[in-house]
Parts: sequence; C-alpha cells; structure tokens
Amino acid sequence: MDMKLFAIDLDGTLLHSDHTISKENVLAIKKRQEQGDLVLIATGRASFDAQNILRKHHIFGCPIIASNGAELQYKIDDRVLRNNTSMDRQTSERILRYLSEEEVYVQIYLEEKILLESEATDILLAKIEKERVLNQSFSADLFLHSIQAQLTQYGVEYVDSITPNDLSCVIKFMIVSPNQGLLKKIERRLSLIHTCSISSSGAYNLEVMSVGINKGSALIKVATDCNIELSNTIAIGDNQNDLSMFQIAGSGVAMKNAEESIKSIATYETLDNEHSGVAHALNDYPANLINQLKRASV
Repeated sequence: MDMKLFAIDLDGTLLHSDHTISKENVLAIKKRQEQGDLVLIATGRASFDAQNILRKHHIFGCPIIASNGAELQYKIDDRVLRNNTSMDRQTSERILRYLSEEEVYVQIYLEEKILLESEATDILLAKIEKERVLNQSFSADLFLHSIQAQLTQYGVEYVDSITPNDLSCVIKFMIVSPNQGLLKKIERRLSLIHTCSISSSGAYNLEVMSVGINKGSALIKVATDCNIELSNTIAIGDNQNDLSMFQIAGSGVAMKNAEESIKSIATYETLDNEHSGVAHALNDYPANLINQLKRASV
C-alpha cells in the first residue's frame, strides 16, 4: 500500500480547547507512523511553538508546516530541511505603519521569537470593553476564548516598541481585534498590497504572510520532496487557513466544529476537536470510513 501523508491542523483540530492533545490523538498519530505513513502538522502557529506542543506530548518525527506555510521543517534521507519565507522589509514597514494607525493588537512572528509591544495587551483589554459597550451582541468571554492560542503561545517576547531592525525578516503578522468590522476593513486595505497574502484562523484575527504563502502550496512542496502523490494526501482541519490544503489534497476531513467553507469542500466529516475527531479519522481511514465518518455531501 502506498504511503499516506496526513496533514493535520492544530487549533480547533488536533488540540482540545485547553490546547492539549488527547491520549487518543497521540496514540492514533503514533500508530500511523508505525504503519509507515507520514503525519504532518500544518498550523498557523510559529514552528517553535508547534514543536513545543508536540514535544510536551512526546510526539516526534512529524514534518511541520508553520505560520500557514511560511515555515517548513522536515527530513529527507536523514537531512533536516528548513525553509522560511519572510516578507520584504518595505512590505513589512508598510503593513505595520497602517496597523499602527488603526491601533490594533499585532504580534510579529520572527524566526526564533514573536514580538509583542508591552502595552498591547492592556490596549486590547480597553478595546474589548469599548466593543462591549457599543455592540450588545458582542461576547467578551467568547472573544477571549477564541484568541487563547494567541494569548498563551510559546515564544512571545515583550518589547517597548517595534524598531525598523525588527522588520527585516518578518514571517507573519498576527492581528487581533474584537471589532470584526475593523478586521474586514483591514483585510480590504491590506489586500491592495500585492506583496502579501492574508488568511485567518478565527473570527477575530487576520494573519498576513508573504505573497503566495499558504498551507496548500507548502503541502505540495513537502509531498513532492517526499515522493508522495497528492492523491495520497489527506488534509484534516477546521478553519479558513486550512482551505488551501483541502483544495489540493486527495481527500479532506472536516472537523465537526469546522467552518461551513471547510465542510462544503471536504470529502468526509469527523467528530469535533473536543472528542478526538483526529483519532477517529486516522484510525478509520480508509477502512470503515463510511461507517465512522459522515460524508460532507450528505
């Protein structure tokens, strides 16, 4: 049987809401690895953050697509390959200048750390209170729950201010706001910058990388380098930044908690991330898949 490549998202997919990986998911990954399949992690998180999570759960040997494809790390014949794609300095300066005007919370992903201005969290809390007053439908608890990955991630370094030298090798901007209208405005404005690409991993964030960067193009590169046909790749995910993987993978498995844009193009649907849906997908693919997973088209 040909080797399979399973490309698995982290937040909302492999991770429970408390950002841990269940025993069922860990065992399912290791079983697939023992069978000779490749289990790849494809996340918007930084590479060092993803590695930290896997290490805590004693999961090793997984190729990593991080920062939505801007960071790649995997092995070919015992050679570790690492490929990072950063934005050019002019683009980074232009983006940060605009984001500063809008006074939004922004994290700057570099190769070995994530920069965050010291006052950013206090400013964000003030924005939350303002949104609560102006928007009766806004739930602060829901907002804070949705951005826990950004607030608790590994590798954040607080700085007084972002300097021009910090912008020479930016891998990703992570933008967070409780004001969804403002996020849409920012997305429209940044879409006019043709040297960057924009994605999202939740209702209250935007992620900005270099042009052409996405999980799908990164998956093509890893599969090609590992001599795995795209027809033998299986994407498992839940959110907008997984869409490009689903569009090119041989099969797509949407989490029960996935956005409709993911479910609409998925081949199958599994349980949600709180009930180890990844383990169900890994254990039942391809045997008994019809019985265990619901076809998204039904």
